[in-house]
Amino acid sequence: MPEAAGIAYSRVNQGAETGRPPVVLIHGAGSSHLFWPGEFRRMAGWDVYALDLPGHGRSGGAARQSVGEYARQVLEWMKALGMFRAALVGHSLGGAVALQLALEHPDRAAALALLCSAAFFDVPPLFLDLLDNQKMPEPALNWLSERLVQAETPEAVSERVFAEVRKVRQGVLIADWRACAQFDCRSRLRRCYVHTWAAAGKRDRLLTPAAASGLRAMPNAAVQVYPAAGHLLPLEQPQHCAADLQQFLRSCLGAKGDSPG
Repeated sequence: MPEAAGIAYSRVNQGAETGRPPVVLIHGAGSSHLFWPGEFRRMAGWDVYALDLPGHGRSGGAARQSVGEYARQVLEWMKALGMFRAALVGHSLGGAVALQLALEHPDRAAALALLCSAAFFDVPPLFLDLLDNQKMPEPALNWLSERLVQAETPEAVSERVFAEVRKVRQGVLIADWRACAQFDCRSRLRRCYVHTWAAAGKRDRLLTPAAASGLRAMPNAAVQVYPAAGHLLPLEQPQHCAADLQQFLRSCLGAKGDSPG
């Protein structure tokens, strides 16, 4: 995989239309670019980058200690590639990273798509304590499993997700979830005018639709709730979700990648 500014990434250009900004996919806690199904990584008509945050997947270095640090690293990656603007798409922690980047550098965000994410993560201190226990991380993974997986989640999806989580260094998981626990940008949402689409699973027990609905405070945000989905929405309903994402991107990005109005 190519690398820039300490971030490894994949790139698939499916005949991107001239003038369209690239799409950047940012994974969630303890994950990698492989989280994203082909329906997202190979969107026709778009130049799509899927990255590995520092310390994740094929990216070296250490996991960052805050959402802000991750956002700054993604910005450095964009600069290294000569990428001035991009449509930022993030799942869970990745959504927080995208949102933070847009708040700090709105000129860099052509659009925002926040999947199963929010402006505030209600992470129980007990979960962090369990995760930090070097001898007994299993209870923390069980707690996470109960909230990530629902009855309708395909078994192949749940098995894949937890196989990946168990490969991640414990220090990376701790750093990611502590970053989530410290994140709270609710007071700044009204000042973010980037066109935003938030997608939430009605059955999400990790970040509830109520948490996602708070993103409506953003002047140009719309929230869509998927009745039969949970926190793994992009994996549970990849075709539906990716199609809705493309519709959003087409609606808010003009021929030259400029937001209308």
